[in-house]
Amino acid sequence: MTGKPAKSSGWLVNLCAFIAVILIGVSLILSKIHVFGQVAGAFMIIANVIAYLVVAVVSFFYVARKKNVWLWVVWIVSIILIIISYVIR
Repeated sequence: MTGKPAKSSGWLVNLCAFIAVILIGVSLILSKIHVFGQVAGAFMIIANVIAYLVVAVVSFFYVARKKNVWLWVVWIVSIILIIISYVIR
């Protein structure tokens, strides 16, 4: 054993959150330049999807630790509503 700490899966969530923040920042800057309006919109959509996924994953682990049926019901309904509202948009 080398004494290095084991990597957790949290690094992936942190990386996704970091990428989402970068995309949001870039899209906000590009949205001010009218030529790049569509590119900024695409970046914002990707950043929103990543942000929603990060929130869904983190909340999933919270609900899984609590082991409460009602939390599962609320979580599933909320995820379904997010997906429906995003698709309808």
